[in-house]
Amino acid sequence: MAFSPDGTILASGGFDATLRPWRLSRVADPLADVCTIAHRPFSPEERRHHVAGEDHRAIRPSAL
Repeated sequence: MAFSPDGTILASGGFDATLRPWRLSRVADPLADVCTIAHRPFSPEERRHHVAGEDHRAIRPSAL
């Protein structure tokens, strides 16, 4: 996964070599949307790697 420089698009890649862009410009909480796309919350290591410097919090599936 990678964000576009302006943060409005998330690109995700699959094991089948597909690349899918996700438009995030209408999302109030992009990190919550990313966790939804990934079907799981980020681990602490993934948070440090993908969203370094961003405030984060646990998001329970029931809150989505």
